[in-house]
Amino acid sequence: MKDRSARKQLLIAESELSRSRFIEDYVSLTAGFQKIGTRAEPFKPAISAAALAISGIAAFQEGFRKPKHDAGKSSWPWTLLKGAGIASTVWLALQTPRGER
Repeated sequence: MKDRSARKQLLIAESELSRSRFIEDYVSLTAGFQKIGTRAEPFKPAISAAALAISGIAAFQEGFRKPKHDAGKSSWPWTLLKGAGIASTVWLALQTPRGER
């Protein structure tokens, strides 16, 4: 019975240690993202315009569709365009409305 009790105490101590490390990592990560956001503030209008342009291109990408005869292989322009479209969608989704700043 002593072994189980000691093991339980050890697991509780490990859990508390892990929890405190997680909180430290979270605070550090949050501070890092805030610093990046502060540094990127002057570039927001240009990035937003580029994201909007890429979204427009992605919306009209009919001419850029992957050829059907190229099964499984995609060209680098296709991959780049698809990645840029996804990135622009995420960027626009994460932008806060100007009235809430």
